[in-house]
Amino acid sequence: MPVLLLDNVAKSDIPIGTLLEITESHVRDNRKDQPQFKVGERVAVIVNHRNKTARHGAIASAIWHHKYSLWHYYLTDDGVSKIHKRYTSVDLVRRDADGGA
Repeated sequence: MPVLLLDNVAKSDIPIGTLLEITESHVRDNRKDQPQFKVGERVAVIVNHRNKTARHGAIASAIWHHKYSLWHYYLTDDGVSKIHKRYTSVDLVRRDADGGA
């Protein structure tokens, strides 16, 4: 019987021998021939456990990561300064022309 586990469930809460299937709740950006975001596209960084700083800007480059089989993105902020952290599609959301997400 499928069930949805909450974030606060610990490994010790699951009985030994239980079969767990992990599913992703987002679209995986794993098409090597086509990144989800294109160079020049305006995006915002989603603040979460991985990203503590809210940023917005444009995609400066998209690089295929062979080991993880997904795209990594580098951004420039709206002031055209390079942001040195790399992001995945899970970290980003598109912004419209007005600057909103």
